[in-house]
Order: sequence, then C-alpha cells, then structure tokens
Amino acid sequence: MSVLYVLAIGDATLDLILDVDRASVHCRRPTECELGLKFGAKIPVTQAHQALGGNAANVAVGLSHLGYHAALYSEVGTDAAGDTVGAELEASGINTDLLVHRADITTRYSVVLTHAAERTILTYHPAHPYHPPVMPPSRLVYYTSLGPGFERVQNALTKYLKKNPDTILASNPGSYQLSAGLKEYKKILSAVDYLFVNAEEAKLLTGSGSLRTAAKRLQDLGPHTVVVTNADQGAVAASHTEFYSITPAPSKPVSKTGAGDAFASGFLGAILAGEDTPTALRWGAVNSAAVISQFGAQTGLLSPTELTRRLKRAPLANP
Repeated sequence: MSVLYVLAIGDATLDLILDVDRASVHCRRPTECELGLKFGAKIPVTQAHQALGGNAANVAVGLSHLGYHAALYSEVGTDAAGDTVGAELEASGINTDLLVHRADITTRYSVVLTHAAERTILTYHPAHPYHPPVMPPSRLVYYTSLGPGFERVQNALTKYLKKNPDTILASNPGSYQLSAGLKEYKKILSAVDYLFVNAEEAKLLTGSGSLRTAAKRLQDLGPHTVVVTNADQGAVAASHTEFYSITPAPSKPVSKTGAGDAFASGFLGAILAGEDTPTALRWGAVNSAAVISQFGAQTGLLSPTELTRRLKRAPLANP
C-alpha cells in the first residue's frame, strides 16, 4: 500500500434509510423529544435508500471526494451486507486493503428513520473480536465508532502513534466508547489533535449545555483542539490559544443523516490543505449543509470545485 493521506478506523455499516411522514414527535423539553409511530400498524415510507454507513466510512468517503487518498480499517462479515460494504467502498475510491472479511462475525447494520429532516437511528452492533492489522504510514488517522473490544484497536493505535509522531490524530467517539467504554477511551485523548463531538455528546461528557464551556472542559481531558457541532446553531472550535464559532451554511434540510461526519471531513480536508481553524470551520459548514440538503449520508458530499463555489456564500467564523 502506498503512503496514505487518510486512514479511517471504525465500524462500517450497511444503512437502510427510511423517510417516514406518518409519525409524531413528543417533547418533554426542546432538547428531549421522542418519535412516535402507531403501534401494530403498517406504516408507509416516502423514500427508502440503502447505503454504506458508519462514521469512519462516511469521513473516508468525504475526504476522498475532496481529493485525498483514503483507506478504511474495519471488520465485516462474509455475509451479503459485508460484500455490499466492500463494493460501495471501492466504488467510492476507498482503499480496501484493510477491510477484513471474517466468517465468525456479522456485518453491522442500521435503520435510519428520518422525519421532519431529523434522524432516529436503530443500530445492530454484534460483538466483534477485533484483530487490528499493521497500519501503514498516513498523514491523518481518523479514529471513531467501535464496539466492545475496541480497546485492542486503541492499544494498537497508541503504539502506532508513538512510531509515527507526525501523524495527525482526529477522533469522534461512538456510542459504546462514550458509555460503557468511556474510561478506556479517555486514555487516548491526550494524543488527539482534533476531537469532534456533537452538542449532546459534549453535554454528556462535561455536564454543560454551553458549547463554549463544554469545548473548554473537553480540552482539559487532553485534546489539542475540540470541535463541537450543534445542528441548527452551527459549530465551535476551541484550542488553548483560540476560540471560533460559525453559524450553519445556507441549506434546505432534507435529512440530517451524516451531517456531523460531513462537517468533520470538510474541516479535516482544510487542515490537510494547510488552512487555519476559521477556514476549516467554513469548509465543514458548507460540506455539512450540502449533505443535509439531500437524502443519505454521502450523496451530497462536495468535490473541491463544488466546495470552492459554495464557500463564496458561506458564513465567516468569528472569534
């Protein structure tokens, strides 16, 4: 394998995305809502779309769209879903040398319900006894969602970073790493250059609903730069020497599936291009806006030409 720009590490999934009109939303408070479906009913959907998914795959494909050579380390089954994941990655230009097909596991699967442009995700995450391969040199490692047993991968990554100190490490923890695996996941935060979380995850980790406060508290855990995204409110980026915020780029939301991953790939694409933090926030904002304007987590990902065009009317990042 040639030298990579990007190595993404995380579980790839096969996603079934369903657009549901006949549903209701019940909120105890503005930030705590539930999706309601009529129990026992046959409920029609207005759109159905099967696609490659998972944070690592989404970010790898996003960076590939921006012109960066990317590979994905993930473990999938020898089932039909695993075959589809491999074919979709190759079709997106992702190097699959590190995609491991194993007969003793089942490929992970998600059902994404979209309603009023918001998404609710049903996930099937069977246990995977990870066996990380030798990782090739790369400019950037994106380490994200893994399930039980992720510690083995994280330990291998820690050793890799000691041998490759110039590699940029970006991370977005998955649901298991943020819950049962949080104590172990925190051990790598001191090596993280860019930590990406959404507002809900930031509040879970810090107890603060303020993006600025949450970002600063997350920095105390070790990451150099913390990026917190918050849907309709935009995003913030904080390091020990700077703080910037940005409002969302113009869009007509259809589905918010993949919004955070698109933001991360846009932001990191700018960093790899040598841009500063305010510019990286703008790249993230326009890439995310493009994705939520279409159905699916990867459909609207931008090319360099499209990105340049959209940046002309993108908001500026402010201190």
